[in-house]
Amino acid sequence: MAGTLTHRITRLCGGELATFRSQLAALAREDMYSGGLESAVTALQRRPALLTEGSSVTIVGFGTKPAAGPPVLTLSVSLLLDYQRWPLDVFWDEAHAWADAVAAPALVVAGISARHEDENGMVFHYRLKDASSAVPKLVRSSGT
Repeated sequence: MAGTLTHRITRLCGGELATFRSQLAALAREDMYSGGLESAVTALQRRPALLTEGSSVTIVGFGTKPAAGPPVLTLSVSLLLDYQRWPLDVFWDEAHAWADAVAAPALVVAGISARHEDENGMVFHYRLKDASSAVPKLVRSSGT
């Protein structure tokens, strides 16, 4: 179901996702943090949820420059409930599908780094990494 939902999100929101991806790409550049800037943020406009009627999705991208190494990208996806529901009535997988739709094709979701649930919904924090570094490299054996 997640793959189908990711495809649907991409089809419905392709233009917005492309703009947001370019903003995320800027957060991943070393020169963004010149002059002592330690972190930067960008956000996607709040959208209605596709699976949980009466709810919405908010997405925020964070770039942080560690002391050593390239900038680290984190994506926070909030599924906000407009009224109280039973947990089984909420399709939390939609947050994962949004993260995958935002990341592709240049980035991949490297995993969930944290999540927080309260009466208003749930926020998932995802680590992102460059898709080219996520693809396993083929190693050729030397035939002797």
